[in-house]
Amino acid sequence: MTRLLMFAILSIALAGCQVFGGDDSSAQPQDEPVLIEWENSPMAVVFRADVVGGDDENALHRRSEVPLCTIYGDGRVVWSFSSYEDGSQVLFDHLTERQVRHFVELLTTYWEIYNHESGLDMILSETRPVVEQITLTVNGQTHTTDALSGWDYNYFMDILNTCATIGETPTVFEPQGGWVSAERIVYDPMAPANSWNADATSLNLDTLATTGERQWVTGQVLRVLWYWIHNSPPTLQFVQSGDAFRVALEVPSVTRASPPPPQEQD
Repeated sequence: MTRLLMFAILSIALAGCQVFGGDDSSAQPQDEPVLIEWENSPMAVVFRADVVGGDDENALHRRSEVPLCTIYGDGRVVWSFSSYEDGSQVLFDHLTERQVRHFVELLTTYWEIYNHESGLDMILSETRPVVEQITLTVNGQTHTTDALSGWDYNYFMDILNTCATIGETPTVFEPQGGWVSAERIVYDPMAPANSWNADATSLNLDTLATTGERQWVTGQVLRVLWYWIHNSPPTLQFVQSGDAFRVALEVPSVTRASPPPPQEQD
């Protein structure tokens, strides 16, 4: 019943948009209620296309991953891709409310997202299989579906490509701040390694691994970590004073589940 109600409300919104047309200011009359709403916080996820699950789902290096495409409450769309020529890249754009609503309307009326449940919820095992997943949160309701629900062959890629091309001015993302965490590992001579100087960087990996805490970083240290992590395999290790560490870098409103920035950074 809830899904049918949500679908009916969003279908009405689509009809209203077709009637009024024009730019944001004319999309709805002043006294017309907005039928598609979302939390406008930069940390709120309105839409996300991602790949979840796997044996390493809770591994520390997964904290650094950027989902394939996410639309946040403040209208930013962030997406990632990898290519042989350019390596790993993260891009972003700013969407208008009208663009976000139009995308939601496509999800609900054209792709009929509310007719697809989450098959992953039916898997009873300690390790979830690797699966493509889509999440939509509007009007106070979150709906999640995945490839186990019986999508058509191109369903996920069509939605992902639309998310990544809905904006008009894609820009390469450059982080301004992020949370670093670390864990101690056994040195692997076959894996890539970078040396790390705790004094020069004011970032002690041994301390982070011992306490399990995160440290906020900015500036050159942030840029170096961002480049190394996003242009290296997950086996990348950092060597500090003879000890090896795995390092994660989480950027608020960019990586999958980062904590918000420190209060003074808001």
